[in-house]
Amino acid sequence: MNLGTICDEISYLVNDTTLSSTGMNADRTKAWVREVLFLDIYTLCTDWWFLKDTGTISTVNGTSVYSLPNQVPNAKNLREVYINGSNKMQGISSFEATDLTGSSTGEPTKFWHYDRSSGTDRIKFYPTPDAVYTVNVTGITTPSSLTDDDDEPTLPSEWHYLLVKGGVVKALKHNQDPNLEVEMAEYQAALKRLCAQNNRDDYRTDSWWK
Repeated sequence: MNLGTICDEISYLVNDTTLSSTGMNADRTKAWVREVLFLDIYTLCTDWWFLKDTGTISTVNGTSVYSLPNQVPNAKNLREVYINGSNKMQGISSFEATDLTGSSTGEPTKFWHYDRSSGTDRIKFYPTPDAVYTVNVTGITTPSSLTDDDDEPTLPSEWHYLLVKGGVVKALKHNQDPNLEVEMAEYQAALKRLCAQNNRDDYRTDSWWK
């Protein structure tokens, strides 16, 4: 479901047409849906399996600094970096990086979340690559901002109903509806089921999920 459809579902379930995607209070409904996704859901776990993504960097001989791939544009969200498929690189701090400013070259074994002077997060490899290497960068992708009606939430489709249920809870709370307690209990139970799925081994196959 996209944002517009989610809002329409909430509007229907609480019997309030003003909360639909075209209603006079549509902005309020959309804000509730974003609260459910970004505050209720995303903050429950550090590493959601559905936000995991991997991008690739191809090194250039003599170049140590690279922009992060589009799939993982934010350096703070990096989890693992592998070179040539199976060799895991070691992440280091800025203090450690200061000690590695020499001119040594070779196959990189370490990386540092570099500065943002270029306007985007960058990554620096040590030693400086002496050839073309394939570096796989795995991390947490940037989710959809969920602002336009056509935007789809960065959440598996089978869990989109959680956004509807959470939105209904917020609408009932706003209206001081007596059905709030029942709906809240069902919503919280559904959130627990989502967390339980995130902890299943078949969803956490990579070592950084452990």
